[in-house]
This record gives sequence, C-alpha cells and structure tokens, in this order.
Amino acid sequence: MRWRHTGAALNYTRFSSVNLDVKKVQIRTDLKTTTGTLGTLKIDPLLVGVGVGYKF
Repeated sequence: MRWRHTGAALNYTRFSSVNLDVKKVQIRTDLKTTTGTLGTLKIDPLLVGVGVGYKF
C-alpha cells in the first residue's frame, strides 16, 4: 500500500481555523484461489477532508 498526501491549515481569525487535507491511496493485491491466480485487485481512492475549528 502506498499513499501520498498534502494539506494546509489557515487561522481565519484569532478563534477560528480551517484546514484541508487531500490523500491518494494506492492498494494492490493478487487474487488467488487454490487453482491459481485470478488477477490483481487495484483500489485507488482519492480522499478529501475539510475541517473547521473554533477555540472557546
């Protein structure tokens, strides 16, 4: 499994902030049975996260 990510955080005011996070995950595995290999399973999702913070 490989993954790459980047992100940023911004203090909007003294009490609030916003953040953004982007990740690319690469998952590969061989599909096998008792009679042999069926092939390769590839799952490559792009994950995006956004957050808002507030200090009390």
